[in-house]
Amino acid sequence: MFDYPTVKIVFKQKRSNTLNEAPLYLKYIQKRKTNLISLQKKMPIQCWKGDPKEYFYKDDPNRHPMADQVNLYLKKKLLKAKQIILQAQIEEKPIFFETFRQEFSGITKSMAFKDLAEKYINQKIGEGARSLTIISHNSKKNKVVEYSPNLDIHEINEEWISKYEAYLRLQLKNESNTIAKDMQFIRAVCLMAIKDNLIKINPFANYKIKRTSTTPSSLTLEEVKLLRKLYDAKAIRGSLQKSLKRFLWSCYTGMDFQDTNHIQYEHLYKTENQWVLEFTRIKTGVNYLVPLSKEAKTLIKLKKNKNGKIFPQMSNQKTNKYLKEVLSIARIRKQITFHSARHTFGTNSINAGIPREIVKKMMGHSKNDMTDHYARLMPSTIINTSLELWNKQ
Repeated sequence: MFDYPTVKIVFKQKRSNTLNEAPLYLKYIQKRKTNLISLQKKMPIQCWKGDPKEYFYKDDPNRHPMADQVNLYLKKKLLKAKQIILQAQIEEKPIFFETFRQEFSGITKSMAFKDLAEKYINQKIGEGARSLTIISHNSKKNKVVEYSPNLDIHEINEEWISKYEAYLRLQLKNESNTIAKDMQFIRAVCLMAIKDNLIKINPFANYKIKRTSTTPSSLTLEEVKLLRKLYDAKAIRGSLQKSLKRFLWSCYTGMDFQDTNHIQYEHLYKTENQWVLEFTRIKTGVNYLVPLSKEAKTLIKLKKNKNGKIFPQMSNQKTNKYLKEVLSIARIRKQITFHSARHTFGTNSINAGIPREIVKKMMGHSKNDMTDHYARLMPSTIINTSLELWNKQ
């Protein structure tokens, strides 16, 4: 059962002005917490002599000439307040002060989370956010709406956040980092609502968004060679073969999935005796440059005067499904997704001795720590490099 508020008219003598007039308020009490809403009326203190239960003026010589009009105004305001509360009780819906204040004051700003989330997303579009970011935001918004279709922004509190986190983890089977991103989005919408004076308290003030440190999955050079043999042997057909070709290309170039859907032969050119891939990452807008290895060139049968897209349009989800089958055929027992090819490129480049600054440029990273995240030294590299340096002493 919800805790519904009580309301009454109050006269604040301590806030009187130089004319000895004091303001009238609607007093809103819920869970022992009091809020005041101004009724935009001031009355001389000596005229306020009404019964505290009814808030009317008594007949006496000091009766204010506008007493009847003021009394009628106060009756209407009190009736409106009680009707709002009664309607919430009839509909068995919770009521919060900010929601009440908006309706009582006739302010039409939407308090629905869905509307506020869409406003936030539209702001991001106006700021030039990339399409992938907008798609991600919409996905997070839709998850909330599916969980709670009529969610009011004031319903988001510590208890709601805890229940939603449990829903994401237990019912949707989301990992901690996915949940963290969902919570970041909801928090951003709440902060926008605070800025717009729709709510006063940040419901995430005492909530810690939890992330887990993960080690990216990648393939060794031997495993990449094994997959290439499988591809060259044409032992698999159709979508499996096409997915493997795209995956190998990413292992050789570090290109992410979204970019493979847009890469064209025109993005490849020859400088002296070396073919080069130059492309601007769709995700970040950062330009990157990768010299093509022999394996990359033979994979796409590169030659002059080719044009058009290198790979057909495919979905990441479907490709990952096919890759799972390919890895099973190749007997590679690792949890690999298409993005693992990018990790593979970064890791194998670092282990080959390519300086991190160059790896950063080849992968289109804007920050060094992003390269550190992708590039993981193999134990053999650590051991061999250390022994080589120690033996030189």
